[in-house]
Amino acid sequence: MRAATPRKQPFQLKHWAQHRTQRAIALAGVLLCSSACGNDNPAAPNPGNQESALNAAESRWSRSRPVSNNYVMEQQVRCFCPDGGTVFEVTVTQGRVVRARNLDTGAEVPVVRLESFRTVEQLFGEIREALRTPRALTEVEYDSAAGYPTRLLLYAHLAPVDGDRSYFTRRLSGRP
Repeated sequence: MRAATPRKQPFQLKHWAQHRTQRAIALAGVLLCSSACGNDNPAAPNPGNQESALNAAESRWSRSRPVSNNYVMEQQVRCFCPDGGTVFEVTVTQGRVVRARNLDTGAEVPVVRLESFRTVEQLFGEIREALRTPRALTEVEYDSAAGYPTRLLLYAHLAPVDGDRSYFTRRLSGRP
């Protein structure tokens, strides 16, 4: 007769099951804490707070925007597109982008490419559209005095062909 060798398999399974249970408990704790602690993730902003911030910014803009709706601003569009990331001086006349000039080279943007730039009203429209689409709005900031969007980051699924889009706007000044 052979002597029976002790089996270690039940211990190993028990040990494995213990770690599996501990990992599941730890994961549940992390998920519970993250949902209870609020949503500080800028990639998924609270739509209610974003809507309120948008309304307040639009109100500031309506009080401070040039009466003629003619203005010049610096705008940078970051995307998978020509000149993505370059800063331009953008001229808006009667609510339409009519000119864009590369600030580094002085080169004018061809008329057919002016559609890459956004007026302040178009930026507000982009924000409203993104708020209706889950996780589309990554980040938005507004000028504290004039209300126009200074930083707008949109998630890729709004423009799946060219990826994420970002608009950075500053130094807005009215013109007659």
